[in-house]
Order: sequence, then structure tokens, then C-alpha cells
Amino acid sequence: MQQIPYPKAASVRARRPLELIHSDICGPMPTPSIGGKLFFVTFIDDFTGYTVIYLLAKNSEVLSKLKDFVGITRNKFGRTMQTLRTDNGGEYTSEKMEEFLSNNGIKHQLTVPFSPPQNGVSERKNRSLTEMPRCLLSQSRLPNKFWGGAVNTANYIQNSLPTRACDKTPYELWRGRKPNLAHMKQFGCTAYAYIHKENRKKLDQKVTEEIFVGYDQRSKGYLIYTGEDVENDEETTEKHKVVSEEEPRRSEMKTKGKPPERLGYLTNTTKTISENFKDLDKLNSEEKEKWLLAVDEEINSLSQNKTWELFELPVGKKPVDGF
Repeated sequence: MQQIPYPKAASVRARRPLELIHSDICGPMPTPSIGGKLFFVTFIDDFTGYTVIYLLAKNSEVLSKLKDFVGITRNKFGRTMQTLRTDNGGEYTSEKMEEFLSNNGIKHQLTVPFSPPQNGVSERKNRSLTEMPRCLLSQSRLPNKFWGGAVNTANYIQNSLPTRACDKTPYELWRGRKPNLAHMKQFGCTAYAYIHKENRKKLDQKVTEEIFVGYDQRSKGYLIYTGEDVENDEETTEKHKVVSEEEPRRSEMKTKGKPPERLGYLTNTTKTISENFKDLDKLNSEEKEKWLLAVDEEINSLSQNKTWELFELPVGKKPVDGF
């Protein structure tokens, strides 16, 4: 006797966000992430295709992440998800899970045991969120412990790409605006992190060369890795100057307290500005070039720290000589 084939398409699709959420866990991974994570859980909106992921140290953390997801989406849309579709994994069928879903009026739709195709949306997403990170790690030549950042980056990219079912991206359908792709960077590229004056001495370098490992929506910057044990040279990654322009997505890497393995964040940078000074003509060509370069670097560092802003001089006003 053979099993009856599953239908190729879902019989009923959601007609608005949060009508149906698919969820599944992937893991454990063979190598812990930088923050000690071994799993990730996905929450996929059926209507938009938008996916939110959380990195987990244990699969028992699913309930706490679901509570976080429900709270965030309730604030965003003013309503709670209607249906949660999962497999029969113990993390989804516990008494505490069922109690939370019941108290929030969420219908729990379970798949038939040993029937992965019934949870096909989550299964396909998990597969793509392991295949793309594998490519990202390979091209960046970073070790497998960076899989967490690679998974977050892959999900961020996939949310920003149009699907076959719709000419709009999941990001646009979920957030109501088109994604700005100008801020996207190559995973594993070189990142320059500004060191605030409170954290350096007078002769210390103002920037450090680190590694870009993803996006974080809690700050307008990029998530970078500053561990000294990672090889990072021109053969390992391309060098890019990273500029923050868009709100990145959620990440599980810590931003408060002492970050694991020296994680840091980039700040906004602006274009280099050159100025003309009255004594410039007194310098020879070689001195002039070095002097202008030093001025550019200093002004750029001031811009990075947002200590001043360039604007037009008001009519009838004269500038105060600061030199």
C-alpha cells in the first residue's frame, strides 16, 4: 500500500497578515553560534511570506519567543494572530504552550504525525535558511560558529526579495513600504567601527577594522564581530566602508552589558569634506597633500561622532574665526 500524494498547493491561503502563522524549529546545529545558540525557530506569515526568526540555546525556549512575537505583532497590527500551524514536537504541545494559545484566543493547528509536507511552508523555509547561510559562510571563509549571523542575514535578504506568488516583497507587504537595499553589505566584509572618545586615549586609533556579521533592528547600525581570534585580511573578505542607512532586522546577539566575544556596533558615517584655508598656499605640493589628508580625516571623524552640522550662513551674519 502506498501513501496518497499530498496536494501541491494549499487549499486555503490567508487573506491578511496574522491570519495564519507557520512555525518550526531547526537544529541542533553541530557547532554552537558565537552566543552559544544551537537552534533557530521561524514564524512565517502565510499572507505576506514575511519571516521572523529567533536563535535558541534550547528548544524549550520556543514559548518565550512565541510570546515575544505575539506581543510585537499585536502592537504593530492591533490584533493577535488567529492560527498557529506547527508539527507535533514537544515544544509545541506542552501544557504551558497550549495554555498560552488558549488564553490569547489563538487556534493551534497541528500536522499529522510523520507528515512533514503538511507543514511544508516551514519545512521549505528551514531548508532555505540552512542552504543560503552555508553559501554565506563559504564565500566569507568564516568558521561555522558564525552560522547565527549567517542565518539572520539570509532571512533579512529573503524578506527583501519578491516571491513568485507576488510582485511585492514580503518586507513591503508586512511593513507597508519598499525595502531600501542601498544599505545591504556582503556578509563577512570588513567593517570600520568608530571608537568614541570616552573609550580611547588621545593617540589611540579612532576606528577599528572588524567583520560585518549581520543586521540588528534595535539600532541603526550593523552587527559586527571584533574577536581577535578570527583571521580577517584581504584574501578572506573584501574591504567595504559600512554606512548605516536603514533599520536592520532582529538579532539574538547581545547589545547591553559585556557582549560575548567583543561584539560591537557601527555608527553612522558621512562623506569626507575638504575646506580651503588662507595659509594653504604657503605649503609646497607634498606638504599640502599631507595636510589636506589630515584635515579630511579629522573632519570625517567629527562627522562620524556627529559633533557638528554643516549649514548655510544666515544673511548678514559673519562666521567666528576658530583657527
